[in-house]
Amino acid sequence: MNSRFACIGVGNLGAAIVKGILNNHLFEISNILLINRNEERLKKLEKELSCAVSKTISEKLKNYSLILLAIKPQDFEACAEEINLNLNKEATVVSVMAGITCAKLKKLLPNAKSYVRVMPNLPVHIGQGVSVIYADKDIEQTEIDNIEDIFNSVGISYVVNDEELIDVATSIIAGGPGFIFQILNDLKSVITNFGFDTETSNELVLNTLIGSLNYYVESEEDLDSLVGKVASKGGTTREGLNVIQDKKLKETFKEIFEASIKRAKELSK
Repeated sequence: MNSRFACIGVGNLGAAIVKGILNNHLFEISNILLINRNEERLKKLEKELSCAVSKTISEKLKNYSLILLAIKPQDFEACAEEINLNLNKEATVVSVMAGITCAKLKKLLPNAKSYVRVMPNLPVHIGQGVSVIYADKDIEQTEIDNIEDIFNSVGISYVVNDEELIDVATSIIAGGPGFIFQILNDLKSVITNFGFDTETSNELVLNTLIGSLNYYVESEEDLDSLVGKVASKGGTTREGLNVIQDKKLKETFKEIFEASIKRAKELSK
């Protein structure tokens, strides 16, 4: 990419994205600026990544046209004015801050040219994340493509045309790993209660999950067909599936996501 990239807020998420960019050679190292108020962390990042760093937001920022905001949402308003004063008039602002709408970005950062919201999830830290991207209207397709490349460097990304879907993504995509970890933890506890030791229970759950997901990916069969392959009529799996239906597990999942989406919308107001 010919543009210059600045990341404001280089915590775990910001650092993961920058590493993805560097590993995929999307920007020259000399065209990257990292801004973070923690001096100790900056020194560590400077040594590890060899990028230019700054503890403060200054006029240097005007030399960068693609700005990633990876600060905590609750800290945004306190530093928004300083960011805005130092924005390049052609800058595209990309926010990974949950609950901060494009309308709020426009209001607090009016000097930018265009605004993008992205909702990534935890596995970006291992290059296997899922990110959902919403770009405001005043942005060229080439810029959207560049932003997709950035988030594809840490997994896979999807562009949506409705900003409300970012709230859905906050629940399902960003929150999804948390729900999955809780389910796995509950499964492990149940297996342990049936007599397996904790370590074996953990391995049984993980390997069953990994094997099942890999089989699904490689088989190219739909999920209903795969359920049928495991659950024969009158068998043990079918008996367990009957309990799932009786307990209306699908409705429970729907309630989980509805509650989470509702909270995401509340945070966006």
